[in-house]
Amino acid sequence: HGHLFAHDGRLHMTFSRIGDAPECCLHCEVIPADDWAGWRFGPVREMLRPAPGWEGGDMPAMASEMGTAKGRMNELRDPALFTDDGTIYLAYCGGGECGIGIARVDGL
Repeated sequence: HGHLFAHDGRLHMTFSRIGDAPECCLHCEVIPADDWAGWRFGPVREMLRPAPGWEGGDMPAMASEMGTAKGRMNELRDPALFTDDGTIYLAYCGGGECGIGIARVDGL
């Protein structure tokens, strides 16, 4: 699952990657071009990984699978960036799909 976010003249993509163990919130910068086939993606970096508790960080790390999460898992999914009053936040699903979290993002 991916999300595009424009901020200060830059385009950011947040996503999670099926098959990662654990599935985490990832980020890269997108460099658009006139032709969509020429778009480039900067290096991928990890933004957030599951913490123990409701996010599932205390569960075994297993390669995530496509589809609905069955129960609490060591996974973060569906990241999306947004701003509120000039502050950037990351919204995401934690524990597979057991809860919704919001974290402040610094340095974007």
